[in-house]
Amino acid sequence: MIFEHHIINPEIDKLLENKFKTFSCRINFLMNNKEKIPVDAIFSAARDKYGDVLGILIIGNELKGLKQLKLFFKITTREAEIIQELVDGFTNTNIADHLGISENTLKRHIANIYLKLEINNKVELLNFLKDFNLIPSFKAERTLLRLNKEDE
Repeated sequence: MIFEHHIINPEIDKLLENKFKTFSCRINFLMNNKEKIPVDAIFSAARDKYGDVLGILIIGNELKGLKQLKLFFKITTREAEIIQELVDGFTNTNIADHLGISENTLKRHIANIYLKLEINNKVELLNFLKDFNLIPSFKAERTLLRLNKEDE
């Protein structure tokens, strides 16, 4: 099951309406044990020779880098959540609200992340994360890191 189905459904509708041929995004597959498995996925509509939709093709690549990052750099689960939110492009205010913490607490977490990874800012974080395959990797006509209702 795709955890973010409510977020990507509008994009799937556009895909089915032939507004674009493919789109890629980061999604979480929700396993039976409720564990979320992060995956980079590319979506495309499978069509017959008449252009009728046969189904949606999803090709995914599991992101194992977050587990390695946590192990190598002793990143906590909360810090990993914050890293993911930062990669997804959320502001500090959005992240603090989403995680139910103050912005000062969030800033302390971010400072700890930067210290552990020996970096100084978000640009360096994104460059660092490329080595751990934590930045979406698929090339598509349209790419979403995360579609947020507030951003529409």
